[in-house]
Amino acid sequence: MLPNDPKHILIEARSMFNDYDTSIRIIKLDVYRAKKKKIAKTPFGYMDVIYNSLGKPIIAGGIDPKGNSRHYFYRDNDWIEITRDNPLYKMTPLSLNNDGSKLYLSSHVDQGTETLFEYTFANKKLTKIFHHEISDILQLIKNPQTGTVVGVEVMPGYFEYHYVDKENVFAKEHAKLAKAFSGNDIQITSTTKNQKVMVVLVESDKNAGDYYLYNKENSSLYEMDV
Repeated sequence: MLPNDPKHILIEARSMFNDYDTSIRIIKLDVYRAKKKKIAKTPFGYMDVIYNSLGKPIIAGGIDPKGNSRHYFYRDNDWIEITRDNPLYKMTPLSLNNDGSKLYLSSHVDQGTETLFEYTFANKKLTKIFHHEISDILQLIKNPQTGTVVGVEVMPGYFEYHYVDKENVFAKEHAKLAKAFSGNDIQITSTTKNQKVMVVLVESDKNAGDYYLYNKENSSLYEMDV
C-alpha cells in the first residue's frame, strides 16, 4: 500500500508459465475498482526494485540471465543502466528515505564485509556511514517518519546494534529497547504517527517471536496476545 494513497497498491507480477528470468511487470492496482495500470517492466527477472513513497520505481538491481550483477536507475519511463564510470556501479541498493532525497547502498569494499553508504541525489555525494570489521549488515534501523537510516543491526555471533545518528530521537528509543531485550533481535514493526506508541517484535534462537506494545511517554511495555 502506498503511504499517501490508500486507494492503490503496487504489485510485481510475472506469468506463472514463464521462468524467473522473465521480466517483472510493475502494476498499480486500484483496490476499490480493481483497475490496473502498468507502471513499468524490469529489464530481466531476478531484480529487486526500490520505490519512492509515490510508488515510482527509482532504482533496481539483480542478476541477469548470464549471471552478471547489473543495476539501473528508472528515469523518464526508461531503465538507465549504472555504468562503470558511476560511483554507484556494482553497489547494492537497499533503501530510500521517504522524501526520496537519500539512497542507501552497500558494497563489499576490497572484498571485506559490507560497507553502508548514503547517496544524496541533490549533490550526488556518496558518504560512507557504517562498516563492521567481521559482520555483514543484518538489517537497517530506519526512522519510520522519515525513512532515514539511524542505525544498523549486525550479528557477529550475537545481535548487536550500532547507531549512526545517536542524537536521533527514534534511535534513542530503539537503543532503550535493545538494552531492555539484550541478546534478542528487536524490530519496531509499526508506530503511531507521533511515535509515542510502538509495536515491537522480539525474537531469538530460543523465542519464535513475541509482540510488545511500547509506550514512549511512560516507558511501559505490555506483551500483546497475538
